[in-house]
Amino acid sequence: MMYELPTSVNVCGTDYDIETDFRAILDIFGVLEDPDLTGNEKGIGMLGIFYKRFFDMPVEHFGEAVQKCYWFINGGKTPLKFGAISDWMEARDLPEADGESFRSWFKKHQAQEKKNG
Repeated sequence: MMYELPTSVNVCGTDYDIETDFRAILDIFGVLEDPDLTGNEKGIGMLGIFYKRFFDMPVEHFGEAVQKCYWFINGGKTPLKFGAISDWMEARDLPEADGESFRSWFKKHQAQEKKNG
């Protein structure tokens, strides 16, 4: 199956280039889970990782920029539920988790979360 990820998202009428590498997304999860960061620091960290030219973005765009980041991470669906982020962090440094590809592991993890409610 071949498909292409978007390379930009439109926020408040402006196209912004985004980081699509899965490692950047895992870094976002790490920022969001960091207990030493405030909510604002987590938001700025997330946006700074996801948007390649974040520092050119007007503050007025931040709210929608966060929603577009969540949208991308969730495969084009909203809203994003951040369940068991620590599981992501445990698997992030491994090319494979328990002998499975990362994609297979994630699908299995999602199915388990749906089952658990």
